[in-house]
Amino acid sequence: MGDCEEVELPPDVSSAEPGDVLEEKVELPPDVTDDENLAKCQVASIRYLLSVLIFPVGAVSTCGAFLQIGFSTMSATSLAPMMCYKHPNGLRSVLKYPNIICGSDEHTAMLVIGWILLVVFVLGFVALCTFAVIQVPTWSANRRDHLVAAVRFLVFRFRLDSWWFGLPLLARGPLLSLPVVFATDYPPIQVIAIAMIMSGLLVLQMHFWPWKVPVLNLTDCIVSFGITLLVTASSIHLKID
Repeated sequence: MGDCEEVELPPDVSSAEPGDVLEEKVELPPDVTDDENLAKCQVASIRYLLSVLIFPVGAVSTCGAFLQIGFSTMSATSLAPMMCYKHPNGLRSVLKYPNIICGSDEHTAMLVIGWILLVVFVLGFVALCTFAVIQVPTWSANRRDHLVAAVRFLVFRFRLDSWWFGLPLLARGPLLSLPVVFATDYPPIQVIAIAMIMSGLLVLQMHFWPWKVPVLNLTDCIVSFGITLLVTASSIHLKID
């Protein structure tokens, strides 16, 4: 038999009896303790609960989607009291409600409601969406995923390099109503302004191709071109005094 080399065992191993279970002792760094880990977990849990209760991501995104769907209707409704056309006798009536004379008490009440709706739900919503579109890249880079998820309704349909395209689509509704407000008695100006707005959005659409699905880009271009063509063709039937 060859020579065997003697190996020294640690004291707790050499003195162990058969059947004893040896426990390995692991020393943690002095800066890691159970109390600190527990405190960190509690703080993280409290922050998560507060973020869920105070800032419910799903509810914010759902409300934003509903506001986005009804945004064009809200903008048209808020601007309706401001569209007054002139009668031959010099009086003016609301375009949508000819029986209401502009400047009357009923018209004043409509203007107050319209301005509240315009400032709070139209301009306020546009301002919030503009702020969100500007901040989304920063939120995404800083891993603030709950904020990105809250504005998902505004960006999820578009490609990453065209995440902002929801803003021009949102502003299209009020922009198409403004020519009727400022030139109620001048249909040719309305036609020219609306055609310019639709053409500008069409060029923007064709340049950036923002939708994730290519078919939607093509469909949007065809629909926008068709609307622009119809608006322009309607000018043939206008009577200019």
